[in-house]
Amino acid sequence: MRATEFITEESIAGTLRSKGYMKLGSGVDAEAWLAPDGTVLKLIKTTGKNSFITFANYCMANPNNPFLPQFGGWQRFKLPRNMDGHAEGLQIRTERLFELPGNKKLPLRVILRDVVHVAKNFTGSTAIDKLFARREIPLQDQDDLAQLIILLGGEQELVKLIQTINDLAKIAEKHRYSLDLHPGNFMLSSDGHIIINDPFYG
Repeated sequence: MRATEFITEESIAGTLRSKGYMKLGSGVDAEAWLAPDGTVLKLIKTTGKNSFITFANYCMANPNNPFLPQFGGWQRFKLPRNMDGHAEGLQIRTERLFELPGNKKLPLRVILRDVVHVAKNFTGSTAIDKLFARREIPLQDQDDLAQLIILLGGEQELVKLIQTINDLAKIAEKHRYSLDLHPGNFMLSSDGHIIINDPFYG
């Protein structure tokens, strides 16, 4: 989709619906639309500081990280504002993500919460040691951690996930965002891999 497609349209929403897009949701300064090809189009109603823009740029700088969603490049588009001019926004495509299945949601969310807690302060195998050593994790959750390691493909993949979360925590601190990485921010790609989604607030 070319950014210029939106310039002369009276209604962005009407334009997208006429092209077969379906609105997935919206926030204060962003909208998400499901494209006919199965990708997701994000419309960001600003070109200034924005936590989603920061996250997308981090993802594009790390395209081989299996725990980050795939993004296309940024394009500008015009937002109708008033009779005197237009405001600019940004649009970007990303892969569609899915919620964790019901039978895995609760145990994975419980252990992912603990992974996030430890990853903010530790990386690598040290973080894994801390996870297994935390006395407040019940034995059942220790079993869930072992299942998570199997799901990810081994301890090295868990290390990569922990390092990624640690990176995001540092980025959040640098930009004065909140690291809003609650278990609901972990989703699945179309091929079943765990993906971090929209981890910043602010």
